[in-house]
Amino acid sequence: MAAGLLPVYLSTLAPGLTWANNSADGGDFIAAAASLGIAHPTGYPTYLLLARLAQTVLGGPLAWRTNLLSALCAALAAGLVAPLVHQAYAGRSRFGLAGGVLAAVAFGLSPLLWSQAIVTEVYTLHALFVALILSTLPLGPTAPGGEGTPWRDRLAGLVFGLALGNHVTTALLLPPWLVISTWAGGRLRLGPSLNRLGGLAAGLLVYAYLPLRAVAEPPVNWGGASNLAGLWWVISGLPYRDMAFALPNEFLLDRVQGWAGLVLTQFGWLGMVTAAFGLFFGAARGPRVRAVTGWVLVIFSVFAIGYNTADSHAYLIPAFLALAVWLGLGAATALESLPVAAARRRWLRPALAGVLGASVLVNAAHQLPTVDASQDTAAETFGRTVMARAPADALVFTHADKDTFVLWYFHLALGERPDMAVIVEPLLDHAWYRVNLAHNYPGLVLPASAETGAWRAALEAGNQRPVCDALPEAPEAVECGAGR
Repeated sequence: MAAGLLPVYLSTLAPGLTWANNSADGGDFIAAAASLGIAHPTGYPTYLLLARLAQTVLGGPLAWRTNLLSALCAALAAGLVAPLVHQAYAGRSRFGLAGGVLAAVAFGLSPLLWSQAIVTEVYTLHALFVALILSTLPLGPTAPGGEGTPWRDRLAGLVFGLALGNHVTTALLLPPWLVISTWAGGRLRLGPSLNRLGGLAAGLLVYAYLPLRAVAEPPVNWGGASNLAGLWWVISGLPYRDMAFALPNEFLLDRVQGWAGLVLTQFGWLGMVTAAFGLFFGAARGPRVRAVTGWVLVIFSVFAIGYNTADSHAYLIPAFLALAVWLGLGAATALESLPVAAARRRWLRPALAGVLGASVLVNAAHQLPTVDASQDTAAETFGRTVMARAPADALVFTHADKDTFVLWYFHLALGERPDMAVIVEPLLDHAWYRVNLAHNYPGLVLPASAETGAWRAALEAGNQRPVCDALPEAPEAVECGAGR
C-alpha cells in the first residue's frame, strides 16, 4: 500500500526548497538538520535526527532529500491505516481488508496529507506516529492474560515519547492512551502500564539532543537551549503558546465553516457518507474503536479551530486519519451486508467496491492541482537571486519566516556566500540570537547594548558594510543601500 502511494507523491514532489503548501518553515528544518542544530520552538529533535539521517543516506539536492522523507512518512502512515481498519473490523476478515485498503488510499490521497507529503515539514511524520500509537492500543476486547508482552509495551511507550519529540500536539492522545494502557479486560493492568510509562520516559530522552547540541553552538541554534531557561523557551513553544485556543470569538464561526469545508474536501461526499455509516453502523470490535477515533477527531479539530494562525489546518491531519478509519469500517460493513445470495446479484459487491474506489480517485484527481508542487521554484529563485545580487560583505536583513529560512538554507546549509551576514531583524531583541550572530559572524561588530527595536540601527552604525533588505515578494528579491 505504501509503495503504491509513493509514485503519486514522487510525481508531485517539490524539486527543491519550496514555499508551497504552507511550508515556509522548510528552510529552517533543513538548515537545522544539516548543521545538527536546533529548529524553531518546540525544537523538533526527533524530526531533526531523522532529517539528518535522510540527508546523509539519500541522494539529490539537499531540500529534495527531506521532501522525500515527508513522502516516505506519509506513505507509511497511510499504509498503517489498512491494518488498523482490518484489526478493528468485527466482520469477516476479507471485508475488513478491503475496507482497510480503501481507507489507506483515501487517507494517502487526502489533499491535506498529500500537500504535506511533498514538502519539507513535520506533519507527515506526525501522522505516522499517530498511526503507530493507535496501532499499539488494544482497541478490541482484551481477554484476561491477553495483554502484550513487556517489550511490546515498552516499545509502545518509546514510540509515544519519540512522537512527542516530533510534535508536542501528540500529547492530545495521552488521555485515551493512558486509560486504555492502564485498564483493559475489566481490570487494572499495572505491569503493562509501568512498562509503557518506562518506554515513554526513554523516548522523551530525545529532548537531550537540544542542550547537547546547543552547547556546540551550531549555526541554527534557536533559544540558547544550553541553559534551563533557554531549553524551556524552546520545548514549551513559549513564543507560540498565546496562539493556542486564542482565536477571537468573531472569527470562530468562519473557522468552523472552514473546518467543515476542509473535512468534505478530503474524501468527497460519498466518502464522508461512508465514514458516517462506519461511525454509526460499522461493525467494530468493541466500543474502544469509536471512542478513541472519536477522541482523535474531536480533540485535534478543537485544537486546530482554536489555534490563532492562518495555517492551523495542518493540525487536522490526525483527525482525518480517524475519519479514514471510519470510512474503512463503513465500506467493509456495506460490502459484507449486501444481499448477494442470488447469482444475478453477485456483481453488487464488485460494483460497490468500484464506485467507492472511483470516488476516492476522482476526488484525488480533482484536488491534484491544489497540492502539486513539482513545478514550484519560487523559493529557490528568490534565494539564488539574493545570493547573486547582494554586494560583497553585505548585511542582509530578513523580516519573516518566508525570507529568513530560504536564506538560511542557501547561506547556512549550503554554505553559499560566506562573506555576507544574514540577520533576522525580528530576533535581534533576543539575547540568545545576538550570541548566535556573534558565533556565526566573528567579524561582525555587535553593540554592547541598544534599546528594544534599535538593534538594527546600532548594527548598521557599527559595521561599515553594505546594508540590504530581503524582499521575497518583489522581483528584485533584495534592495541594498549605499555602504557605510
